[in-house]
Amino acid sequence: MRRAATLIAAAMLLIGANAARADHAALPQGVTPVMATWLWGYHVIPGSITTDGSPYLYAYPHTDAARIVDPRWMEAAAKQVQPGAKAPAALFLHGCSGIIRGGTGYRILLMMEGYAVFEPDSYARPGHSCDTSSIARRREDAAHALDQIRALPWIDQDRIVLLGLSEGGRTVRDWDETGFAAHVIISAPADARTPAGVPVLAIAGDRDSYANPQSYKTKSNNGVSKSILIAGEGHDILGLPETRDAIRTFLRKCCQ
Repeated sequence: MRRAATLIAAAMLLIGANAARADHAALPQGVTPVMATWLWGYHVIPGSITTDGSPYLYAYPHTDAARIVDPRWMEAAAKQVQPGAKAPAALFLHGCSGIIRGGTGYRILLMMEGYAVFEPDSYARPGHSCDTSSIARRREDAAHALDQIRALPWIDQDRIVLLGLSEGGRTVRDWDETGFAAHVIISAPADARTPAGVPVLAIAGDRDSYANPQSYKTKSNNGVSKSILIAGEGHDILGLPETRDAIRTFLRKCCQ
C-alpha cells in the first residue's frame, strides 16, 4: 500500500486537476453518512514529516463502498510519520464539483508550507446534492473531520486551519465556533461569522455573484485578516497565482 500511495502522491504533482464525486447509493454496515465523508476523503501528509521524505497520499476507492474499512486511513497513515514529528493541518472543504483530483496548486502550496491536508468528501453521503442538501450537513462533515484531526498525535493542534471553496467557503463563512487557528474563504461571501480573534482571509473574483463582491467592501482588516477581490475574475479563481500568493502570505502571518 505504501508504494502505491507514494506513486500516487508523486503522480498528483504532475496530473492536471479534475473533479470526482463519490455519489454512493448505500454505505457498509456500521458506517454513517458523516463517517463516510471522512473515510472517503482525500488526505495528504507532507514529506517534511514522513519517514522517507516524500508526500503520502491516501484516497479510498470511490467505486467500491465495501472497501472503505480495509484498512482505516489513520492507521495506515500513522506508520508513515517520523516518530515525534508534527505538522500543522489544513481542513479543506470542497465546492459543488466535489474533491478536485490531481496536482492542483492549492494542495501543493499547502504541502510546501508544511501542512497536512485533509479533504472530506461530502458526496460520500448517499444523495448529497448542492441543490437539496443543507449547509448544516457540511458543518457536520467539517466538525467530524476536526474531531478526527484532533485525534492525530502527529498534528500540531494549535495550527489547524479551516479553508473552503464555493459552497465549502460558505460553510467556512458560517463557522462561528472555536477550533481553528484561522479561516480561509474562497469564492464565497466575505461577511464571516468567525469567533473573535480568529484571523480570516476571504478572496473572490470581482465578477463572482455567488461570492457577493459587495460583502468584501465591508469586511474589517485587523492587520492579519484581509478580504481580496481579484479584478476581472469570476467564480473559478482557485488556480490563479493571485489566490495562491494570498493564501501563502496569510498563512505565514497568521499561523507560523
